Amino acid sequence: EVELREREERRTTRADLSQDLIWIFTDGVIVDCNDYAAHALGMESQEELVGTSVLSLLHPDYHEMARLRFAQLLEQGVQTPSREIRLIRADGTVLIAETKACPYSYRGKPSILAIARDITERKNSERALLESEQAVRASEALYRNILDNMVDTFFRTDKEGSIVMASASVDELLGYSSEELIGRNLGDLYAEPDGRDTYIQAFKESGGNIRGYEIAVRHKDGHIVWVSTNSRAWMGVNGEVLGIEGTARDTTLRKQAEMAFQESEERFRGIIENSPAAIFLKDLEGRFQLVNSKFEEWYGVSAAEVIGKTSHDIYPKEFADLYVGQDQKVIAADFTCERERDIPFADDTLHTIIITKFPVRDGTGKVVGVGTINTDVTAQREAQERLRQSQKMEAVGQLTGGIAHDFNNLLAVIMGNLELIGDHVEGNGAVNEIIERGLKASERGATLTQRLLSFSRKQALLPTPIDLNKLILDMLDMLSRSLGETIEIHCEGPPDLWQCRADQSQLENAILNMSINSRDAMPDGGVLMI
Repeated sequence: EVELREREERRTTRADLSQDLIWIFTDGVIVDCNDYAAHALGMESQEELVGTSVLSLLHPDYHEMARLRFAQLLEQGVQTPSREIRLIRADGTVLIAETKACPYSYRGKPSILAIARDITERKNSERALLESEQAVRASEALYRNILDNMVDTFFRTDKEGSIVMASASVDELLGYSSEELIGRNLGDLYAEPDGRDTYIQAFKESGGNIRGYEIAVRHKDGHIVWVSTNSRAWMGVNGEVLGIEGTARDTTLRKQAEMAFQESEERFRGIIENSPAAIFLKDLEGRFQLVNSKFEEWYGVSAAEVIGKTSHDIYPKEFADLYVGQDQKVIAADFTCERERDIPFADDTLHTIIITKFPVRDGTGKVVGVGTINTDVTAQREAQERLRQSQKMEAVGQLTGGIAHDFNNLLAVIMGNLELIGDHVEGNGAVNEIIERGLKASERGATLTQRLLSFSRKQALLPTPIDLNKLILDMLDMLSRSLGETIEIHCEGPPDLWQCRADQSQLENAILNMSINSRDAMPDGGVLMI
């Protein structure tokens, strides 16, 4: 008996020291257990657990299975394999246990010995890990779904610039699939050779978080694509920099529009700056918004001195009041007006200016200011005045020519009659002297009429150096045809003859007229010696 008691005490001690739940139940009621079983199930002592129905400790889902197993154990007398069950603690919480059971004789009665190991914490960890993995997979799937459906393209590179990730939209952006870009260096995509260096410099200057940076990249088919990127340093779990990540958005259309606008602006500025007129724009308050170089030249002020100021800040009050009044009328009536004024320039010279003022509108058609084009017409007005004077002189010349012709006709009659009288009084010295004086006076009158005719025809003399030998030789053919076959022409020109300075056309006319007169003096033919 002593030995049996000692053996029982040793068994009880080992059971109490075990980290497993151990209990014995007979006819479905717990008749013995260890301390750990009682405490694991939320009870104060073994006595509280003893006498409790086994089924009351099992989750209802296991009741039917437990009855079947208990019956098999008692009938077949073999140990059951390890199984996982859920037990209900005293506070209603669940304890997950891995159990084994075998037939057992307790105080001479057929009983069942059950040993259970608490695996709640392990199962909870496994469940948490599983849920975490599922959450990660769900998160990755969501993340990938978001990336693949983003309008912007997401990219990630390592520290050397090799692409390690790109979202599906990169195909639409650059024509490459995500797989084609993996492992390719981002620098290969820049349109300019120094594109990557420029980007890296801007990235560093931004402190590793660059936003709205625009750069040109090359599409797979070769054309240029402008992108705007927001990017930052890609950090590892320990805070180390692994590379760069960010998004890229296609801004080609906007960039092209900006470039077209800039080109248009440059063309507009080129036209304005190279205009021969002074051009300037003012806002509704009369402040200068733009002036061109001709304005600066004429009025002796720079654009920096004018922009933001009004007419009263620049011009004398007399002119400033005039300009402001005109501006207000243009804005109020919404029409273009044109006036001509004499305005002093910076060099104190007075110039005739046509002032054209017109309303300036914004994109909606609203009047936002007034523009002015000042055109210097001083030279034109002077030319017009010269033309008017020339027309007056031409009228005088025409009158003079008419008078000269009539006077020439009268002189011809007078000279003819004087010659006739001379033929009738030949030998009368006194009369012949009178006739000679009359003829000389008539010749002077004829010379005067020739001058008047030259004036009326405005024959401007253009004297040039002339080689007479060459001039006569060039005229011989024309003279021969003009004088006819009965006249023989001889020309003698010394080789060392100096050049003369005369109007060539008038000289040719003079030679031709002299030759014709000579022919008339030789009605029966003869020799003309030049």
